[in-house]
Amino acid sequence: MGSLKLALLGASGQTGLLVMEQAIEKGYHVTAVVRDFRKANLPPSHNLLSVVVADVFDHASLAPHLKGKDAVMSALGFPKPAPGAAVQTTDDFTRAMAAIITAMGAAGVTRLVSISAWYTDKATRAGQLLYEGMWSKVPGLPAVLDNTAEMEVLIQQRAAEANLNFTTVRVPTLTLDESTGRDILASFDKNWADGASDFMPRADVARYMVSCIEDKDTYGKHVAVGVTYSEEETLAVAQRLFAPR
Repeated sequence: MGSLKLALLGASGQTGLLVMEQAIEKGYHVTAVVRDFRKANLPPSHNLLSVVVADVFDHASLAPHLKGKDAVMSALGFPKPAPGAAVQTTDDFTRAMAAIITAMGAAGVTRLVSISAWYTDKATRAGQLLYEGMWSKVPGLPAVLDNTAEMEVLIQQRAAEANLNFTTVRVPTLTLDESTGRDILASFDKNWADGASDFMPRADVARYMVSCIEDKDTYGKHVAVGVTYSEEETLAVAQRLFAPR
């Protein structure tokens, strides 16, 4: 494809910023789609970066910014339901993805790379330490995970009719650590990455997302990713993340 033109949603988030930086480092032109200029914590202007404002829930708002792009990348995240809220569900991920796919169709873009999560399949959660020991105990997180699973189903269902070459990147618990620089473990159509730690730097997630844009082996796949830590490294990360504040 040469120098790719990418539309990146969630560009001002913790993972999105790293995706943007790594894509620009590879010489790709990134159109960062943000919801609010005032809240977007983006780096100084760059000749390979354009910033636009759009409503991620409105396909008509998105479509003009996707036209002419080689791929759409989503690092979108949304707030968890508030603890104690009467309704402990969310549909933000499915609503946004429905708008994204419709906008891609209108703009003639077929390549989609989207962040997702381990354990989207409820049947795989039982007995898994990461889910039962941590994720299930975080208020609102099971609801987010359930809607992420519904997002994956939506993508799969819309793939044929929209001529969509998608890759969802399923991730474990994310950290703000620097990239490990290690090989990224990738398990296709599995709910966790075989042999990987329960923790992964966002920088390594970004590295994988950017690397798979042109990788046709990932087309139509849900890919669980991770990196390997020693027991000592895993314990150190866990203590740092979950130490009383």
